[in-house]
Amino acid sequence: MIPSLLLLFLLTFPLFGETDTELSGFAETLLAFQAGNSGKTLAAKTRLRPDFEVFAGDFYLRTSLNAEYNDRTPSKTAVSVNEVYLDYTGSRFDLRAGRQIIVWGRADGVQITDIVSPKDQTELIGLDYEDTRLPVTALKARLFGTVYTLETIWIPFYSANDYPESRDNPLTELLYPRKLDFGSGGETVSYLINEEELPDSISDSEIGLRGSLYLPVADISISFFRGWDNSPACTMEHETSDGENVITLTPDYARIWMAGIDTALPLGPVVLRMESAWIGGRSFSRDNAFESPVRTDQIMALAGIDWNPGDGWSLTGQYIEDIIPDYDNKLAREQRSNSITLSISRKLFRETLELSVSSAAGLEHIDSYSSIEVEYAFSDAFHLTLGGVFFSEGLKGKGDYGMYDEFSSIWSRGRFSF
Repeated sequence: MIPSLLLLFLLTFPLFGETDTELSGFAETLLAFQAGNSGKTLAAKTRLRPDFEVFAGDFYLRTSLNAEYNDRTPSKTAVSVNEVYLDYTGSRFDLRAGRQIIVWGRADGVQITDIVSPKDQTELIGLDYEDTRLPVTALKARLFGTVYTLETIWIPFYSANDYPESRDNPLTELLYPRKLDFGSGGETVSYLINEEELPDSISDSEIGLRGSLYLPVADISISFFRGWDNSPACTMEHETSDGENVITLTPDYARIWMAGIDTALPLGPVVLRMESAWIGGRSFSRDNAFESPVRTDQIMALAGIDWNPGDGWSLTGQYIEDIIPDYDNKLAREQRSNSITLSISRKLFRETLELSVSSAAGLEHIDSYSSIEVEYAFSDAFHLTLGGVFFSEGLKGKGDYGMYDEFSSIWSRGRFSF
């Protein structure tokens, strides 16, 4: 329905008065090689992201496309629509309809209240966190006051996170290993995904409400979301058919609610950030994946600091808590998970060169992720970035980052913006 209205509006745009158009975007190439002796190619792709904008009075139309050629993962070679939406701006309100990315919260690279737009989990290297957000088809309305903004969202159809499925994607083996041990050694398996319970009707629509208050001492936002979990846990079933081991995965699409609050407190060159959310009815996998997932509540909280002392320096640090209050000891995860993130950057030579180092670590098992980047701007349009990303498993091989050890890599990216 919404795409049809956008097409109708585009065809009748001249009726709304004088129009202006703009074309912008970027083209980039990314290469990544496994760190260590193998030097295996982990990423090799080129993509074009054109943005076409049309302005006509109080109306604004944006269309963003994504064209990608992926030599390492051919299944991702495609031309697709990223965002396409129509805006109408009044004196104290605006409306937006179409495929759009919705961002909530103040966390840097961490999902606390930012659970509206699903995430692209099919790639790991050379991506900024912003690049992992996927659009949803939604209707969004905002009301503006002197010191406040009220936002409402209606999402008629559910969208889940995008996970790797094709065998040409090296991440697929982590999610769907080719071999499983059924007690007699590793056996080759194939996978089927049971989508019978997929929310696919308008009665399964999602809603969101967010109110923001802008005070002289702090900015405060309160959020509420009622919808579906973008990353459903799955139940595994094992069958043998014609001598072949088949694993059927049945996602548990949990209808969740989220209530959250976030705030930013500026103190000169320092900004203190806090964000927390209570997520009700989320689905979590059991330690025995052949048993049904458990639905329970989750509490997440974050405290962060941004410091810009001048002379091109920037520092960001965050502490994150993730707790399940009503814990079942058969869950695959622990009751409490806490972690930290740290990012330091410096711009030099009239801001043409930027050096940055970032890291994240789980405090329970001391597993970690670290990256270093060097970006040089040859001009306003062309930037070249060289980077390295490294994963380390925690104590006794535990932790979330250790599973990505084979993706520790050296990468380069060239981007031309227009």
